[in-house]
Amino acid sequence: MTLTCCGQLYKYNDRDVIENKSVDNVIAVIDKENLKLCKDKKEIPKIIKATIKSWDREFKLANPGQYYEATDLVSGRHPRRQLIAIFKNEKYFIMTYNHGGYGHHSHIMYFQIDNAKVIDFWVGYGRGRGNEMEDKQNIKDWLTLKAESLQTNFVEY
Repeated sequence: MTLTCCGQLYKYNDRDVIENKSVDNVIAVIDKENLKLCKDKKEIPKIIKATIKSWDREFKLANPGQYYEATDLVSGRHPRRQLIAIFKNEKYFIMTYNHGGYGHHSHIMYFQIDNAKVIDFWVGYGRGRGNEMEDKQNIKDWLTLKAESLQTNFVEY
C-alpha cells in the first residue's frame, strides 16, 4: 500500500501495521539511540510540524501543565492535546501526548528523519492517560505490555 504525505510517497505493508511490527523498531530506537528529552512543543522540528499539519490542520498541542480539553466537555477554545514528552536526535523524533475530548487516550508518534525529510513514521494510541510515558523506559514498558491493545492506525492522531 502507499500513502502520500507532504508531497512524499510512503510505501508500507498493511499486514505489518496490523501485526504491530513497527513497535519493535520504535523500541530498538529507544534502546540504541542517544535521544534528548524535551518538554516544550517549541522543540518540535519544522518538518514534523509540517507533516502533522498535513494530516490535521487543526492539530494543537498544550505544553505539560498547561490547560487542555481533557474531558468530554469540549469548547474548542483550547487544545485537545497535551504534550507529555519529546525524545529526539538528528535522525529520530518520538513524541508522547494525551488526547482529550470524547474518550481520553494517549499517543506515541515516531518519525525517522533524513536530510530534512520524514522517511518513516508510526502512530500508536491506547486508552487512558499516558503520563507514564514521560521517560524512555516507561515508553518501552508501555509499548511492550500494551502492544496487543495498542491501536496502530494512521486514522486517529
